[in-house]
Formats: sequence, C-alpha cells, structure tokens
Amino acid sequence: MKKGKILVDDIEVFNYDSSKSEGWLSIYNIESGDEVIFIKEADNGTYTYQDDDYTIYKFLEQDVIVEISGYSVWKSYIKFLFKNKVFDTDGKLNDSNIETLKTKFDENITERTIKN
Repeated sequence: MKKGKILVDDIEVFNYDSSKSEGWLSIYNIESGDEVIFIKEADNGTYTYQDDDYTIYKFLEQDVIVEISGYSVWKSYIKFLFKNKVFDTDGKLNDSNIETLKTKFDENITERTIKN
C-alpha cells in the first residue's frame, strides 16, 4: 500500500482511501473508480477494552459482510483477502471465494452483541 494504491507483486490492483483515526479503509476498482470493499474496525463501544474489538469486511457489489474478531494494520487485511483468493492481481473479485471467506471466518459479531 502506497500513495493511495494497493500493489501486489508491484502490480497496481486497487486504489484506496483510509482514515486511521476513524478506523476505516475503502478499496476502489482502478478502472471504474467504484468502491468494491469497505473495511471497518469496530471497538464494540469499549474504546479502552480491546478484547471485544473486531473487523468488518463489506463486499459492496456482492452485498456480503464478514465480521472477524480482533484487528490489525491495513496491510494485513489486504494480505488476508489476497491469501484467501478474494481478488486477483487484475483487481477482479471472486464471488465464490468471498462466499467461502464468509463461511469459514464470519463470526456474526454484530448480531451476537446487539443489546436489547
């Protein structure tokens, strides 16, 4: 990740924008400029307590949300998605692998922690 670009093996794959202070990362298709993935860090309303923090991955075109406990640095999120073949070096998202990611890793944290 450098200068608004996400690179894999020195190939520009996506553009991005982020806010560390607000805890989000938006990933855009290079050709169309459309936002394709939105990643948000959630502290579960407990800023100083980190054991309940989680990361939300929103695949906007597929209308798929994956929530995973904990969070890391932006670069790790991109590596995680690439390792799980969610996208290729052409910036193409793989719908089947997004569904597999959801099946394997989604913890449905928001639903489990909604307070009535």
